[in-house]
Amino acid sequence: MTCWRRIKRWTDAGVFDDLHRILLARLNAANELDWSRAVIDGSHIDAKRASQRLGCQAAAVLRWWDQAVVSS
Repeated sequence: MTCWRRIKRWTDAGVFDDLHRILLARLNAANELDWSRAVIDGSHIDAKRASQRLGCQAAAVLRWWDQAVVSS
């Protein structure tokens, strides 16, 4: 099995998503994350069938995030 196939298999199985969540949880528990510099990135989300309504929802999430960061 090539490394690319193995990486694809791990990706499809959610291994990297799980590792990312575990890493964030551990860093957060150790108070090692600066959430004031966090970024919301939706570039990995498939938006082929996105509607205008989804754009409004994204704007609402960003407004919520701005308020959460400012109030913390």
